[in-house]
Amino acid sequence: AEFGRVLRTRPDALTVAEQTKLFSASRSVDEFNFFVSHVCSSPGAKKYITLVVDLLGLAAFVATAIVSSAFFALQACWQQLPRTRAFGTSGDFPGLAWTVSFWEVSCGVTAMCVGYALGHVLCRRTCCFLDFASICQYDPELKTAGIANIPAFLRSSREFVVLWDEAYLTRLWCVYELAVAHSVGGIPIRILPTDAYALLAWLQLHWCANSWFCCLMWMVGSGWGARVAFVSSVVPVFSLQANVGRAFASLYAKLQDQFD
Repeated sequence: AEFGRVLRTRPDALTVAEQTKLFSASRSVDEFNFFVSHVCSSPGAKKYITLVVDLLGLAAFVATAIVSSAFFALQACWQQLPRTRAFGTSGDFPGLAWTVSFWEVSCGVTAMCVGYALGHVLCRRTCCFLDFASICQYDPELKTAGIANIPAFLRSSREFVVLWDEAYLTRLWCVYELAVAHSVGGIPIRILPTDAYALLAWLQLHWCANSWFCCLMWMVGSGWGARVAFVSSVVPVFSLQANVGRAFASLYAKLQDQFD
């Protein structure tokens, strides 16, 4: 949560007192898990979403799988939750009649969102280098010393993470960090397109909201009401997926052009 607030900060708009508070949020470490290279003027929320999805994606997937499997077992063995056969898949498995419903999907994607929201607890020992917070902004001498030690900071980092957008290679500071990382050598460089990650997060949130909408319509609506809810929820998701695919292709082409 604190890291998200720092990442959304615009250092050029801070007073000296605020810059002092920002620098105090950093601490001395022997090693960084990753070195973050980004455009300071880019939307901080989008950069934060990118890092959250990238760092917590596996944990969110595991939480989704566990919760979905648990609700499936609950429905198969005890059938405690209301459900409809309108969109379910029925069959017999070791003597059990079961129906796959939207409960598994709804609770699974909710667990995913909770994992993204609370997963920062698992990253409390994760340390990263974030330029405007790790380098003093209010003291010219300390700032100069920090910039001069960029190669040392990179050597102490396990990987170099680029939060890429279209403005990234137009910023001299970003090009400098990338060039130093390449010259130091031995450091894995990962490029994370922020627009692509933001679209992915929006798609997952859309699935979560629509799955719960279908569940509510199942419980309070008639058979036709459930079908209408299903169509009105799922069709926009497929449209959004098509838009995400087109955006991914466009972003990849731009990324390839810039790095070529």
